Amino acid sequence: MQQKLIVTDQIKITAPAEKVWEVLTNPFYMRQWEEMPENFGDAHLQPGSIIEWEGFSRLTVTDFEPGKKLVLDVYLPTVELAPAAYDVSYLFELDEKDGSTQLNLTIGDFAPLPNAQGYYDMSVTFAANVTQKIKSLAEAIV
Repeated sequence: MQQKLIVTDQIKITAPAEKVWEVLTNPFYMRQWEEMPENFGDAHLQPGSIIEWEGFSRLTVTDFEPGKKLVLDVYLPTVELAPAAYDVSYLFELDEKDGSTQLNLTIGDFAPLPNAQGYYDMSVTFAANVTQKIKSLAEAIV
């Protein structure tokens, strides 16, 4: 059996889940923690929303529980594998307790992909940076 390559990161945010959710789903904030495609609009993410970096990747919102869970499935058109041969996603989970929110981010599984280690290494750095940015943004919302 192939070893899984899954990135996990977590951070405690001193803000309610509602504010963290706003940072995760509102393009105004998303643009501050992720480089968004130029043609991405201003509508909040919702089930079925698509974020596409043409020719590179497409993310589709496949699970959406406001204030709790957001899943973006990844399609990589440049990878010479059928989409069914890999299951890569971004999973954001929120757990609010006493006015603070634990954000858990899981990215992967990269193991089936060519250059899997490269995707994994890039995502480790991405996860560490993004959780810090999301924390700062959510804690600054008045």
